[in-house]
Amino acid sequence: MGIEVDANARKQQLIQERTIEARMLDALKKETSLSQIEQSLIVVDRTISELSKKKDEFEINDGYEEELAELTFVKQRINELSTRVGSLEVAGKNWTPR
Repeated sequence: MGIEVDANARKQQLIQERTIEARMLDALKKETSLSQIEQSLIVVDRTISELSKKKDEFEINDGYEEELAELTFVKQRINELSTRVGSLEVAGKNWTPR
């Protein structure tokens, strides 16, 4: 028949989303004025812009992954040595001179 099922499903989804958004807008209009909604959106947009700028300016050390791997290795080595020290302490407590 020439009708694509996927296109119709997508169209139905878009119509449903539009209906939901229209209901939300009507509910907002009942609670607040359109100008208050617009002002809120301006504030949200400004906040998003500021956070995006911070994200873009955020720098991670170039050697981050290498330093993280080294830190993980050092932590592992400390744990191994702590276990060894604990074993030696236990062995020392059980040791009696002859």
